[in-house]
Amino acid sequence: MRSRSTGTTRRGCSGSDRRSGQALRAAAGPDFIVHCGDDGLALAFFALGAAGLTSVFSNYDPEICVALHRAWAEGDTQRALEIHEVLRPAAEAMFIENSPAPVKYLLSEAGHIGPDARLPIAKPSSGARAELDRMVQTYSAHRTGLALG
Repeated sequence: MRSRSTGTTRRGCSGSDRRSGQALRAAAGPDFIVHCGDDGLALAFFALGAAGLTSVFSNYDPEICVALHRAWAEGDTQRALEIHEVLRPAAEAMFIENSPAPVKYLLSEAGHIGPDARLPIAKPSSGARAELDRMVQTYSAHRTGLALG
């Protein structure tokens, strides 16, 4: 990313605390480009001026992540909020255990990758897998009613 004023590279990524994004932006000034690092906070970060999202959830469902950003960029805040409300709980479930184990489990369950995890990645615990399976059912029910076209 480049500074709008000097053309030099100035980056910032802020994780799971919206306050850190605000502090980063305030400390670095308006030419510093902030990037969100948490799918569940993407909409809040966009509202605070973030230029983009480094997404885990997009590995599972890229279409909804694109739709969220598009709605925000087009000024359709109501639509962005509707998408966010479906996305957020599912995105949070991706971190019930150390990442990327949960997303790799879900991709495996969906048939996108094989079931084996290479070290140092460990498979999620049975409790985490059960919670992820419940999340998929809930997410799928809400996602089905969300026309993203």
